[in-house]
Amino acid sequence: MGGATFMTDPAAVLRRRMRTARRALPVAERERAARLASRRLSALGLLRSGDRIAVYLQVGGEMPTESLLRIAEARGCKVFVPRVASTRSFRMTFVPLRPPYRKNRYGISEPLRTAGAAGARWMDVVIVPLTAFDAAGTRLGSGAGYYDRALAHLALREAWRRPRVVGFAYDFQRVEALERRHWDIPMDLVVTDKCIYRTHA
Repeated sequence: MGGATFMTDPAAVLRRRMRTARRALPVAERERAARLASRRLSALGLLRSGDRIAVYLQVGGEMPTESLLRIAEARGCKVFVPRVASTRSFRMTFVPLRPPYRKNRYGISEPLRTAGAAGARWMDVVIVPLTAFDAAGTRLGSGAGYYDRALAHLALREAWRRPRVVGFAYDFQRVEALERRHWDIPMDLVVTDKCIYRTHA
């Protein structure tokens, strides 16, 4: 009987490596990096009073967003966060940030109330988490595809509004190049604790 050949998925390997690196950061260092990245993003003029800003609530070592949320609310933005609509079809929507909250199956906090829920096409800016990114704006996410599905209208050019898609990450998450699949939605820019990367998506 011949031996089985096992192929390693490069994306899965990269996800594991980056997740390990994120979790290894002390909490104080995560918070410091988040403050720096939040100040960089706030200087871009994207957080305008009355605009709908979708921001993730971090889990598993992702760049914290508390500082960014405080800035957005102080600027008068209408802040929304993701809420899983279907785990079977990997769909999510965005709901206003307000208590009470619950933990979903992924351990991510999300508001219990769904009143005011809206799709990504109604957002002005969508701040996305990531495990890795490259200079072209390609994003390596968690692998479930929630954000790519939520933003799929951008690839189809069907919407009259195009939310700016902004990555929010640690600078060490930048890699030389990522393979972009047909379903991958590129980011417009990526903000880290050290730099602003304006992509050539």
